[in-house]
Amino acid sequence: MITRIKFLTEQDCVRGNFVLLTHTTSRRLRGDIFEIADRDRKLLDENQLHYTILPMPDPNEPDPPFRIPPAYEVQRRNGD
Repeated sequence: MITRIKFLTEQDCVRGNFVLLTHTTSRRLRGDIFEIADRDRKLLDENQLHYTILPMPDPNEPDPPFRIPPAYEVQRRNGD
């Protein structure tokens, strides 16, 4: 089972990222959110890393729309 976590401090995030990279397979998402196997929480606890468990998104809910920034025009300096 997959669990999403977020470390509570920047130091825990740095140390936790190292532990996860060297001992497990994990996925780092935007916002310093990590997806790890549920069994890997034991490894984080053994290293005394502080984290919080985040809720998983509902698979039946559609993804948020992709936001494209509005186009803008650049005026020519020479007036052409």
